[in-house]
Amino acid sequence: MRRLTILGVSCVVILLAAYLLPKVVRGKPKETFTETPSGNYKAIIRTQEFNNSGPVNVDICIAKISDRSIQNEKQQCFLHGYDFDSDLSVHWLSPSKIEISYKCGRVDFFRNSAFVYPDGPTPDEFHAILREDCPYFR
Repeated sequence: MRRLTILGVSCVVILLAAYLLPKVVRGKPKETFTETPSGNYKAIIRTQEFNNSGPVNVDICIAKISDRSIQNEKQQCFLHGYDFDSDLSVHWLSPSKIEISYKCGRVDFFRNSAFVYPDGPTPDEFHAILREDCPYFR
C-alpha cells in the first residue's frame, strides 16, 4: 500500500512539474513595438526577448492604424527572424508597398505580401521588398 501511495504522489508531482515548468521558464517576454504609420495602416516591428536569453525575435507586420495588436499573424506578417542589428528599419515606398532593410540578421520566414481585412470581406493587400547589406556574406 505504501508503494502505491508513493507512486501516486510521484505521478502527481511529475505531471504538475511538466505542466508548470514551461510556464515558469518561458515567462513573459520583454516586448517592444515600433510603428511606422501611412494613411489608414501602420507597419509594426515587434521584438521579443525571453528571460534575457540573448536572442531577440523580430516580427514585421502590417495592421490598421486603430489596432492595438496584430490580429492575424499568418496573414498580416511579412517577416519573422532574430538577431538583427540596430539598423533594421521599415520605410513606406507607396500606400501598399514597404521596404524592409537591415545590415545583418537571420530570417526564418519571409513572404512579400500580407493582407489586412479593413471592414469587410475584401482584404487590402500589401507588398514588401527585403534589402540585406551584410558585409559578412559578400
